[in-house]
Amino acid sequence: MNNNQNDLVRRAWEKIRRDEKFKPDCCFIIPTGPTGPGGGATGPTGPTGATGATGPTGPTGAAPLLTIGAVTTGDPGTEASASITGTSPNFVLNLTIPQGPTGATGDIGPTGSTGATGDIGPIGPTGATGDIGPTGPTGATGDIGPTGPTGTTGDIGPTGPTGATGDIGPTGPTGATGDIGPTGPTGATGDIGPTGPTGPTGPAAA
Repeated sequence: MNNNQNDLVRRAWEKIRRDEKFKPDCCFIIPTGPTGPGGGATGPTGPTGATGATGPTGPTGAAPLLTIGAVTTGDPGTEASASITGTSPNFVLNLTIPQGPTGATGDIGPTGSTGATGDIGPIGPTGATGDIGPTGPTGATGDIGPTGPTGTTGDIGPTGPTGATGDIGPTGPTGATGDIGPTGPTGATGDIGPTGPTGPTGPAAA
């Protein structure tokens, strides 16, 4: 069937469906015709339909809760930025604020009153021993203190090794002659010695 025939059958069928007095005794099936050739031109877009009625007002949502999150100091000269994270109704505001230039030094304020002395804190651990400083100048000789009591004699230590013989010192001066001692006992008579030679003849008697 062509398009006109299809249209006639469709309108007849719609009329039969609307006529409640028409009660057919049998049913028949209208076979579907073959699909027409494709590639037909698309028809123009129809006009925009009328705007529908406004829907009912929805329920009031939860009031948003905004809290401050991370506040970061940016580098001097950069732009400030802000970001919001989280899910409704709990939102977190994160800020990045650039560091401003150093201001001029202000005047020195007046000295405040001295506060009360705080409690003495606990003694900290002993620090490491520092390097030995340079020897200071010799101080003045102090007064001689009183002699302390003599301590007990300690044990005699072992004899040390004999030291090397020292050089002979110079001869000391001759001492004064001592007193003559007593005469010793006469010694034993010695042996008779040999006869000596005859002496010269003496002068004749007068």
